[in-house]
Amino acid sequence: MTMQAIINNAVKRLKLEGKLLTPDFYAEAFCKEAKKAGMNVEDCNHLERFTKSLNPEFQKDLKNYHIKTEHEFVRFVISKLNRTNPTQATQTIEAQSLLTKRVLQVVSVLHNKEASQLAKKTIDILDSGAKSEQIDVFRQRWVNFLTTYDDTFLQELKSLGTVESKDLRKSIENLNLSTNDTMLIESTSVLKKVSKLLISSFVPSIASSVNDTIVNISAKIQQNPSLLQSDSIEQEIKTAISLRIALDKESVKAMVESIDGV
Repeated sequence: MTMQAIINNAVKRLKLEGKLLTPDFYAEAFCKEAKKAGMNVEDCNHLERFTKSLNPEFQKDLKNYHIKTEHEFVRFVISKLNRTNPTQATQTIEAQSLLTKRVLQVVSVLHNKEASQLAKKTIDILDSGAKSEQIDVFRQRWVNFLTTYDDTFLQELKSLGTVESKDLRKSIENLNLSTNDTMLIESTSVLKKVSKLLISSFVPSIASSVNDTIVNISAKIQQNPSLLQSDSIEQEIKTAISLRIALDKESVKAMVESIDGV
């Protein structure tokens, strides 16, 4: 069907419907005839494109009005704008922003280093008047934090009491730390410090390298400092010290021989 035929049919439709040949009535009749003829006319798609540009809430509301023309669409938008209270909208946004900052301040003092750092950075970008793109980047960072957060490390405390993953204070209060347990923890801490000092004493003062025996003994003590409480390790420590002394002596001897050679 030609464009002229569609125009003629549009005029006929208006006569049959008893409508005047006004721009709005004609546009409506023309688009109906074009659609009926299977012809895609760009001017007939304006209303659909305008509708898609509205936010979801407006689109949902628009369906209740059965709007058919651009004129009706414009009246709908004007009506919505007239009912919008800019002062109230601004106050709501400011209140939401302040609430967000307060929540972030709370998160920043919680006992989670990663969340605390992210909260402080988020507050900084909000205070600096960040653009929507920057805010969206931080929104995604919070999504990533939420999806990757793993609190299974708390289960390591199960042997000492009931773990409440939603209440850290209660978990600590539930820990059954007897005097013996406390002494054990303190003893372990001391052993770790002693083991570090002992291992450092195995390192030759003059020789530039150590042998495998010293390396193995050092690794064994470092991995399990409690071995220092056993009698079996005593001889190995003496051996390591003797080897260290021997290595230093050999290095001194080599240095003297080198000087004599000169």
